[in-house]
Amino acid sequence: MKKGLIKVIVAIVSFIVSLYVIGSIMNRGNTDMTMEMPEASYPLIYINYEGQHINCLHGYKNEMEPALMRDVITPLTENRELSIYMEKYGNTIHGISYEVRSIDGSRLIENEEIFDYKEENTSISADIRLKDLIDPDTEYMLVLLVEAGDGNPLRFYTRVIERTENYAGEEIRFATEFHNKTYDTNEAQSIATYLETDETGDNTSYANVDIHSSFKQITWGDLQVEQLTDTMVNLTELFAQTARVRLTYFVQVHTEDRDRICRVEECFRLRRGTQRMYLLGYERTMHEVFCMDKSAFTNNKLDLGINTADLEMMESDEGGVFAFVSENRLFSYNSSSNRFARLFAFYDEEDPDERTTYDRNGIHILNVDETGNVYFLVYGYMNRGTHEGNMGIAVYFYNSVLNTIEEQAFIPYNKAFSVLENELNRLVYLNNNNQLFLYMNECLYSIKLEEKSYDVLVSNLSQDNLKVSESNRMIVWSNDRTGTDSTELSLLNLNTSSVITIAAGENNHIYPLGFMEEDLIYGISRSSDRYMDTVGRIMNPMYVVNISEAESNDVSMSYEKDGVYVLDVEIEDNQINMKRVQRNTVSGNYVYTTDDQIMSNATGNVGANRMETVATSNLEKIVQIAAKGNFATKSLKFLTPNEVMYEGGHEIILQAETEEKEKFYVFGDDGVDSIFSTPSEAILYADEFYGTVVDTGGRYVWIKANRAKSNQIMAITEEQISEEKGSLAVCINKMLSLRGYGGNSQLLLDQGETPLSVLESQMTGEKILDLAGCSLDSVLYYVNRDIPVMAIQSDRTAVLIVGFNELNTVILNPQTGEISKMGMNDSASYFNKNGNQFITYIPME
Repeated sequence: MKKGLIKVIVAIVSFIVSLYVIGSIMNRGNTDMTMEMPEASYPLIYINYEGQHINCLHGYKNEMEPALMRDVITPLTENRELSIYMEKYGNTIHGISYEVRSIDGSRLIENEEIFDYKEENTSISADIRLKDLIDPDTEYMLVLLVEAGDGNPLRFYTRVIERTENYAGEEIRFATEFHNKTYDTNEAQSIATYLETDETGDNTSYANVDIHSSFKQITWGDLQVEQLTDTMVNLTELFAQTARVRLTYFVQVHTEDRDRICRVEECFRLRRGTQRMYLLGYERTMHEVFCMDKSAFTNNKLDLGINTADLEMMESDEGGVFAFVSENRLFSYNSSSNRFARLFAFYDEEDPDERTTYDRNGIHILNVDETGNVYFLVYGYMNRGTHEGNMGIAVYFYNSVLNTIEEQAFIPYNKAFSVLENELNRLVYLNNNNQLFLYMNECLYSIKLEEKSYDVLVSNLSQDNLKVSESNRMIVWSNDRTGTDSTELSLLNLNTSSVITIAAGENNHIYPLGFMEEDLIYGISRSSDRYMDTVGRIMNPMYVVNISEAESNDVSMSYEKDGVYVLDVEIEDNQINMKRVQRNTVSGNYVYTTDDQIMSNATGNVGANRMETVATSNLEKIVQIAAKGNFATKSLKFLTPNEVMYEGGHEIILQAETEEKEKFYVFGDDGVDSIFSTPSEAILYADEFYGTVVDTGGRYVWIKANRAKSNQIMAITEEQISEEKGSLAVCINKMLSLRGYGGNSQLLLDQGETPLSVLESQMTGEKILDLAGCSLDSVLYYVNRDIPVMAIQSDRTAVLIVGFNELNTVILNPQTGEISKMGMNDSASYFNKNGNQFITYIPME
């Protein structure tokens, strides 16, 4: 009797739950159904270069801003020719045309339709010859337009260049042969001479291998490796002296418990010498593609394999649910239901497709709750699905009860993926009211996901003026958008929408410096302490630096010392490093003094589930998740949710009136590494990480390791100061006359103009670069291009760097009126003692 009653109750409960689930699905507005993500459908285009397919191009549905679409560069052969190969993937191609534009996209140079192409069952090939309208050794943007169905052409982007001396074929062959030889230790003996093995190489992990690693590490150590896919070759930079080549592919690593699939990327920096190729830099990254396999679960450990420890992970408040990203695929585990789900993936590990494995996208986890629900966003190029071919941000909600994902919003974007990723890394946050906060295009947006609407909270907000806490929950900015004349700060709690105003006080200015976890760090300066440095920059020395608690804004610590001022701070981990100056009590001048530090006692948040790195006997270091409790492996359920499909769209187009500000983009092996508001910051970063700096228009500002052995600007002749003309005026006039400008610079200086402002007002066809703090070695890049560099000394005199060789610099010193040589080390020391105050320019054409 009792068992029968229990069965009846169970049946009733099951019926009610079923009604609820069915009702939830049937009563969701315009919901059509749930289904798997549609397969990739777009064609791919390759450049056929010397018999090899390189530079795989993906089609964009909408027009992109071309200046920063810099993933690949295609060398033109003789007579400005290139050959393309298209994999149709079942598409009917109605037409192919192309545009040649200036690198910033503003000027259309050529626009032609391609009629003469060869079409086969699965592919199309064509040869293109550009008109004699382009200059040699100058980059242009080539846009291939393919009509493949709906009438709107797909756009495929690549830079093109006609090199006077083209060694691209040799450089590509070097990279591919180097790669092939790593699988055979006997063959690899020939590449050992290119390595720079030393103690800086990490030989404990296959996740990161570089030119400093051991020969054994380069040749895969004890791993049993088998390459699964063809090697994808991308030529990412092609300069007169150097080039960058990136190779990508998948491998399978055979181990006792299972076969592991890994995505591998190899990056080469090459320089062709007169007799041989030089390997300037090499890095290989290897990331395991996590597969839902029970052998990965042992006790409370989840084996993520060969990886870096910076994988994104988020857990619920109590730690019962966690989600993590592995190789652009999102997973979650719910301990209460013992369910493990793959929430999102463009590709299947068993059948990697060049379209679905395209890595110009990422996933960011926004929120995880205790019931297993997850909010997340997918950003970048959409490899497949409803938004295939679009660049943008898709916001999703995973419903753990229904095991479905549902799109909440799609935000289009028309710049390169690496630019989008850089902006999202500054700020993206979802609060408890389903408001999404983004920083994009120098605007702070609040997006109401349920209403599909948005507000512009702050516009024209420079990235230097916005500081974000570790959790992204607290943000701060100043009321002066330039950040120099601010009188108050706005501290916004994105969870509560509460704003606290922090005033500088009378005759003071206030500056947001950053956060230590959630605690705000800001500085205050007096108007009376403001001064102009030797170059002409306004400096605001801060007499006090405060740290205030996030919730109360109570000042928990102040740093203030008599006669010592803070110019800038660097925050790293739990340390604040302060760049300081000291004021001379007699002259009132400021001179640099030693740095000082503030240490924090903050220990960081340690979750219930932790990402950790452990050493193994067969795979070296691997990454694993140490979960809150043991996994019940026998009863563990693996899920793959379907997507809720709607009749209507969820597109939100963000618009705001903003002033276009100059930015400087540092490109590395894999796109934009970082974005800066000044050229000096960008060059300092690029110099350390072997990057390339371009401006907003896509023009080169600075290139690492792209210099001849010697050069001198012979058009600049000797000249000495006179009663009418000081050393600053002599140097400025030399720079002006070299570009065909006249003018009386001494008169402008006497009227209170600075060297920077004189050059900016007179050189209307050039971009003036303030390179304060850059090294001598880095600024010689400009002298190599026949562009002089002015160096201003601490006594406000100036010299002009006009040449160099391997041992010396060549300098015009107006004090003596002579052009003479100075040893390279002596020059570096001399300029460094004077603050490395350099000014130069680049042509704008």
